[in-house]
Amino acid sequence: MGSAERRKKATSEAQERVLTSCARRCALCHGLNGDLDRKQGQLAHIDRDRSNSAEGNLAFLCLDHHAEYDATTSQAKGMTPRELSRYKTELERAIANKEHCGATAQLDGQGGRGGGGNAAGRNSLVVGGRGGKAGGPGGGRGGDGGGGDASGEGSVVIGGDGGDAGRADGRGGAGGASPLKKLSAEILASFGLTGSEGYGQGGRGASSAEYDRSLRLLCRLSGEYASTHPSSPMTPMPGVLMPPVEWVNNRLSDMRESFRVELVDNETDFFLRPVVLM
Repeated sequence: MGSAERRKKATSEAQERVLTSCARRCALCHGLNGDLDRKQGQLAHIDRDRSNSAEGNLAFLCLDHHAEYDATTSQAKGMTPRELSRYKTELERAIANKEHCGATAQLDGQGGRGGGGNAAGRNSLVVGGRGGKAGGPGGGRGGDGGGGDASGEGSVVIGGDGGDAGRADGRGGAGGASPLKKLSAEILASFGLTGSEGYGQGGRGASSAEYDRSLRLLCRLSGEYASTHPSSPMTPMPGVLMPPVEWVNNRLSDMRESFRVELVDNETDFFLRPVVLM
C-alpha cells in the first residue's frame, strides 16, 4: 500500500477546529521562542504517524518547524511528541486568553508599575512608589519601579517610581525616581534619614532613531533662528531651545519634513505630530 493510501486525511471540521484553536500560530514558535505572530504553515502529525489524523494528534506548525519536526535530524535532537503536545496545549491556552490580540499593543503607552514589597518583620514598613506616566499609542511600556522585602525588625522598604511610558512620537520615557527625593525633612527623619544619603534614579528610555533625527533638526533650526532673530527669546524645552512654533513649522513645511511641532503641557513641552505630505 502506497504512502498516499496510508495517509488518512483529517476531516475539514477537525482541521478547522485545530486552526481556530491556534489562530494559525505555530506551536513550536510559541513554545520555544514565545512567538505569537501568525505564520504560513501546515498541520503536523504529533506522533509522526500520517495515518493518525485524529484532532488531538494534529498541531499547526510553520513550514520550517514542520520540516524540522518530520525530519530524521529533528528526531535525533530529541524533539518528542510529548513536547509538541505540551506546546500545542500551551499555545491554545495563550490564544484562549487573547494573548495574540495585540499583546504588545496592550502594553504600549502604559507607565511602569510603582515598586512595592512585603512587610514581614515586626514594626516594618513598605512605602509604594508611584506608577509611571502613560504615553500615547505606540509608545513603549515604562519600566517598573524597584522594591523589596522588609523582613528585619523595624526595617523599611520604599519602592521606586515606575518609569514613564515611551511616547507615540518616539521620545523615550523618563526614568523612575526614588520617592525619597520628594519627601519632606520631617518624613525622612521618621525613617531615620536625613535626605543626604543619595538615591537611585532609573534611566530614561531610548528614543527612536527618527525622533533623534527630528530633535537634531530642531536644534539646527534653533541655531538658525538665533542667528536671524538675535533679540528674540526662545523657550527651553526637553533637548532644545524652541523658537516660536509657527516659525518652526513654516520652516519644516519649506523643508518638506513629515512632522510638525505641537506645544503640550501648558506650552512647557512639545510633541512631534506626523503630517501627510501632498
